[in-house]
Amino acid sequence: MPQRKKGMAEQITRDTEALKLFFTEDIFLVPNEVLPAVKDQKASGDLIETNYGDTIEKQVEEISYVGRNAKHILILVNADEYPESISAGVPLLWNIVKAIKLDPNDVAVVNYAAYPNLHFDKLQSHFQPQLLISFGVPATALNLGNQPLQVLVNLENANAIFSLTLKGLDEDLNSKKLLWKSLQQLNLS
Repeated sequence: MPQRKKGMAEQITRDTEALKLFFTEDIFLVPNEVLPAVKDQKASGDLIETNYGDTIEKQVEEISYVGRNAKHILILVNADEYPESISAGVPLLWNIVKAIKLDPNDVAVVNYAAYPNLHFDKLQSHFQPQLLISFGVPATALNLGNQPLQVLVNLENANAIFSLTLKGLDEDLNSKKLLWKSLQQLNLS
């Protein structure tokens, strides 16, 4: 019997500890649904080209965001350190999204640092959020008056939670606990 050469077949592993070394990013499984990979949407003037693998979708938009907004959950992040994109480099944000049993396709994440004069009425008409989670963007900046931090509040057509910046939240355990209590009140099913 001829000897088989060792090849790719012998290099396959299903050992979870070995796989953790290669896959350091979170992987989300969507049952019975094939979704295209979501890329950042970048504005160039008013025209945006969104690349979904083999196809390029062109549409007129005004606000760049990460995600697909499938569940109409808008997340604002005031992240000066990520002026171009917030799709990478914000592990706490994606851990929070995962902890409330959502994935990036369910939300729209906007880096408010790129739109410092954007008000809630514009966000409301663009995203139609049922829930707004704001990290480091005060309610007053959105023309919503004063709102408490880490508390679920009811706005006109949406609920909202206003919190510290992601960096501030990461450093303040008490605020993180209060935020988690408010997030647990949500019914996102």
